[in-house]
Amino acid sequence: MASFQDRLKQIGFSSYEDYLKSEHWKNVKKRYKESKCIQYCYICETKHFLQLHHKTYKRLGNEKLSDFIYLCKNCHTETHKKLKENTDSRINLWNIARKIKGNHSRSNIKKRAKRNIKKLLRRIQNKQILESDIDLVKKLYKKQKRTKDFNL
Repeated sequence: MASFQDRLKQIGFSSYEDYLKSEHWKNVKKRYKESKCIQYCYICETKHFLQLHHKTYKRLGNEKLSDFIYLCKNCHTETHKKLKENTDSRINLWNIARKIKGNHSRSNIKKRAKRNIKKLLRRIQNKQILESDIDLVKKLYKKQKRTKDFNL
């Protein structure tokens, strides 16, 4: 099996950085964004600061959309950090991302959502948010099932 660097050379790139600057990569990102693939971070489900992440490099240069997932900047950094700490050569980035997602307990996600809703409520009370956004906040709040009755 060819090494990662050998595969890069086979497809005409001297480094992974060159690959990420290529038209091919720009087209891959565009195709993924326009696809029906998940459009949020695989781990924490945010829709902000997303980076397209290879689950595998087996088809580098000839990837399928299923070879990718979105990770937010923080989760992408955490995934690569865990990979560097890992000594098991059988573990790849995809396995680590799945493990991190498993460790991302629902309670942490709910706590973060509750904090965000409280921040939005404070902004509403301080007239820092549009009245039209109140319905959105109500929907978010009810979605979290924190209360049956919600009044501002």
